Amino acid sequence: MTTTTNLELIELESSLAEPEIILNDSLELVDRTLAGILTHNMTSDADYTLSTATNLREWLYAVTKITDTSTNLTTTRNIIVPTNTKIYIFVNATAQSLVLKTSAGTGITVATNKTQYLYCDGTNVEAIAAAI
Repeated sequence: MTTTTNLELIELESSLAEPEIILNDSLELVDRTLAGILTHNMTSDADYTLSTATNLREWLYAVTKITDTSTNLTTTRNIIVPTNTKIYIFVNATAQSLVLKTSAGTGITVATNKTQYLYCDGTNVEAIAAAI
């Protein structure tokens, strides 16, 4: 099975018995990447890794909004993204700063109640524009 370079969408193989299954899954992922909003509520005072699991793929959403409705966060936490090339619109709706980064690379700190346009180059996360 081969996948696309950046979003890891499954490519159709020749003579595939049910190509609509793979095509429909890929269309759903493209939709998520272009227009989807992921809202993740922090349920513990710990770093959080965006899921890469096939059934979730949280990292693909166009907008990632992090909330903390139970005020669990007591300090700055990392939001870990995979080492894939991608643009992120990141919304920090918590009372603490958050750092969007890869597990081994550098990241960008997003202040509370700010939105930041970010770019992951596959290793590091950097700002595209100033936070709003």
